[in-house]
Amino acid sequence: MYGCRHEATALNRFYEIHTAIHTCKVSSCGLFINRKFPWCAATPDALLHCQICARDSSVFEITKEGKGCLLKTPTGMMLNRKHAYFYQVQMQMAVTNCTSCFFVVWSKDIYIEKIGFMDEFWTEEKKRAEMFFQKVIIPELLGRYYTAHQE
Repeated sequence: MYGCRHEATALNRFYEIHTAIHTCKVSSCGLFINRKFPWCAATPDALLHCQICARDSSVFEITKEGKGCLLKTPTGMMLNRKHAYFYQVQMQMAVTNCTSCFFVVWSKDIYIEKIGFMDEFWTEEKKRAEMFFQKVIIPELLGRYYTAHQE
């Protein structure tokens, strides 16, 4: 809830920091559906168009509810690769066909991490998502397979 209420503030703060070093444009966006895998969709918070950081648009994922999502490392902090936010940004990059994204945690301070797309990770998770879609979502949509007996 906090993250949703402060998303615009976090985006503005990120934009201030990033435009101090680069010329870029941040634009809002809606739902993206992957053309090859239409059962995969994502709604990034915004798209960043930066000629220096990437030739293509980068997904910009803002979050505030960061409890447990960051790990301390010898050189600072990083997004926990086992956290749901990592899965989320990887899926968003796959769906939007981006090679990198900025993951931002905003509170009194701001944490920004550029995360690259991991093809091997996506290949494995895509299989799991497709299986879930075929075995759970489709049966539920077509015949209320799981919820028919709940009434």
